[in-house]
Amino acid sequence: MVFPYLLLANVVSSGLNLIHTMIGARDPQEYYLLPERMLQFWTYWLQWTDKHLEEIRNSIAFSTEHNWSLMKLNGIDDFLFLFNPNCVQEHRIIRLDGQLNIKSPTQQGYWLLSEIYPEHKYLQLIEYNQTVDFLLDGQSASVFELSFISRVLKPVVIGVRGTAFVANKNILMINGVYGEAGTQTIQTIFVIMPDEQIIEIVVLNGNEKRFQQVKELIILIDVLSFPGQYLPRSAQIMNNSIIVSDLLL
Repeated sequence: MVFPYLLLANVVSSGLNLIHTMIGARDPQEYYLLPERMLQFWTYWLQWTDKHLEEIRNSIAFSTEHNWSLMKLNGIDDFLFLFNPNCVQEHRIIRLDGQLNIKSPTQQGYWLLSEIYPEHKYLQLIEYNQTVDFLLDGQSASVFELSFISRVLKPVVIGVRGTAFVANKNILMINGVYGEAGTQTIQTIFVIMPDEQIIEIVVLNGNEKRFQQVKELIILIDVLSFPGQYLPRSAQIMNNSIIVSDLLL
């Protein structure tokens, strides 16, 4: 996690004048031996800075030096860069208000909070002045996006990673849903439909699910559980012993 942490900290604090003080390879031969995923990650965030100059110019630290808000001038679209330098997992409580340089949308639509790193998924609908609890892994950097959508053109899955489409006019198919092993969903899982189309059956990863429909929202009733053993991503040393947190046995 060291390289992603340092790179994202560099992006958010000096994205207009990036200087790499840690070189990942000592010579070209060693450079070509770097993992492909590392190079892709590096390149992606360097290109990200070129595409988001407006947000970087408006970046501010709030509450602590480990919270950064990168806001567009419209006051609605925003990026949150949250850093946890500690070894243990941490709950970061953040109120979505003026401290982030954001303002309440005045038009009708959907204000969405999504995670773009380390995962990529829509998390929940949000409102101005709402308090959100972010769970940050130990020694991690996480990036979230606030985006406003006036209308959706296709079904949008909220709460987990996945895709959705309508089959046979009234069957909602949700595919590719997965989560961290040994965990279950906390937030309500739902799908925003392009219109108030009547849905009779919901199928998630091949299994029919109970749901309720409220206008254009298809809300799953049951909590989703993901099989396997939860592997912790945080630890601390106390009294010469390694204490692993959040390990489900």
